Amino acid sequence: IYVNSLYRNFYSKTIEALNRLYLATGNDSLLYRAMQYAEMDKVSALVYTMQRDKALKNSGISTQAIDSIQLLYRKLSQIEALRYKEQANTRINDTSLYDINKSLYNLVTEITQKEKKLETLYPAYLNTKYDVVVPKVDDLLSISHQKAIFEYVLSNEKLYSFLLVDGKLYYKDFLIEKSFLENIGQLQQMIS
Repeated sequence: IYVNSLYRNFYSKTIEALNRLYLATGNDSLLYRAMQYAEMDKVSALVYTMQRDKALKNSGISTQAIDSIQLLYRKLSQIEALRYKEQANTRINDTSLYDINKSLYNLVTEITQKEKKLETLYPAYLNTKYDVVVPKVDDLLSISHQKAIFEYVLSNEKLYSFLLVDGKLYYKDFLIEKSFLENIGQLQQMIS
């Protein structure tokens, strides 16, 4: 999640580049690669979390150490939820948000230090944690015979859409107006 926030446009810019290459060459494999980046955009945080949990359980780490770091992960989720709630509040108290951000920073620092220690003490944890498997478009295409799969990526300029039906991949991108993103932001704030 942290990396995605730093490199917000990485996936959409890669998809755009692959789309331009596809338009110039007509090579369908470029669309499949673009679809794979769309998948990576959506699942990267989930896949990383699942891989990290798998690494914790299968690397010989003591139950006490696992419980300790999982407690920190739960605290992190709670603080992030509180931070999101405070940011959505239009009558925000600057000092309370500052305190939440400070707690968040301290907790992330503590988690990072513990994870680095586990990576040093348990090489199997390190190897398993970063052995992330990216979803394969071929697997999705085989599933698309039973059900349609729709995937999209939203950038600042475009909405990239992929549709898998009956083993075929369809692609379309749409230019979006600046007001579209603003409207989405307003809708998210109203929902929260």
